[in-house]
Amino acid sequence: MLDNADFKHLYDKFSTHPDWFDAELAKKGAIAYRRYPLTLVWLLRNVALMAGYSIPALSIPLVKTGALVHDALGRLYRTYAYMLAVSEHPKLTGSDTVLAIGGEAWRQSIQVRQMHSFVRQSLEKEGWDNEYWGSPVNQSDMIATHLQFSLLIMRGLKWLGARISPEEAEGILHLWNLATYWMGVDLERLPKTEAECWEWLYTYLATQRLDFEVGRPLAKALHDLPSEIMGGTNWRGQAVELINASVTRTFVGDDVGDGLKLPKPIWRKGILVSAPILFTMDTVRRIHPRFEQGIEIFREKRQQNMNWWLNKNDPYYANKKPRQ
Repeated sequence: MLDNADFKHLYDKFSTHPDWFDAELAKKGAIAYRRYPLTLVWLLRNVALMAGYSIPALSIPLVKTGALVHDALGRLYRTYAYMLAVSEHPKLTGSDTVLAIGGEAWRQSIQVRQMHSFVRQSLEKEGWDNEYWGSPVNQSDMIATHLQFSLLIMRGLKWLGARISPEEAEGILHLWNLATYWMGVDLERLPKTEAECWEWLYTYLATQRLDFEVGRPLAKALHDLPSEIMGGTNWRGQAVELINASVTRTFVGDDVGDGLKLPKPIWRKGILVSAPILFTMDTVRRIHPRFEQGIEIFREKRQQNMNWWLNKNDPYYANKKPRQ
């Protein structure tokens, strides 16, 4: 197969880290990214994903596959697991570097790239309007998704009180640049600095025509998960849904919340009371190593809960050998 020029190009691309990749910078970003496990999934669910559902170019391919409507919980867990895989670092894995060749993030990035290829071919066979939408899962849409997982989540962490240094912020973007590059985005298209990322994102949004009707089934499936898990009459599930809607409205805006028909609690801005709490925890973590160890134990327990579901319901994770 190496006689095929296209396959040889892919083989070379995945065999080594590119020359521009700074492993130490990416490691600092990975450590900072994984520091806030509960907040990370909170922002993934209620900021990154919900914001994307308001953009038809991002939501139409998801709607047409049907998976995110009928398997919302599984998709949320798998996406979160991929985010954690990208941010694994040597202290956790024993590898020589973050985003190690042959590591979990490397494997899953290849799988995501393959899945994107299948979706792209399938949608184009079904009569996708390339002239109007561009190719499905195209370069710009993948960069927008990259910024959902890196820039938006990082900004959300800062707004909630997380102490992320400028170097750590640069490392988070650098980390996701490699993952996105592995998934097929041309390197010259990727914004490199935080300022360039915001400029790129605002330009992208300025060219998009929001159509909330397209993304509402996705938003509803994601919003209704707590009640589905805990029971439709369980007050805790309903309370979690209101908190989740408050996060979306506070960080993404009432226009998106209204468009996706999310609840509008009158106390939704109260979610910002968590900012001084997280800031205080982050400050104590820097002073007392034992407190940081406690956070790491909490993160591991939460990940075990996620892994339990994935190991039971997803063949990929069920067939993986546990890490020694």
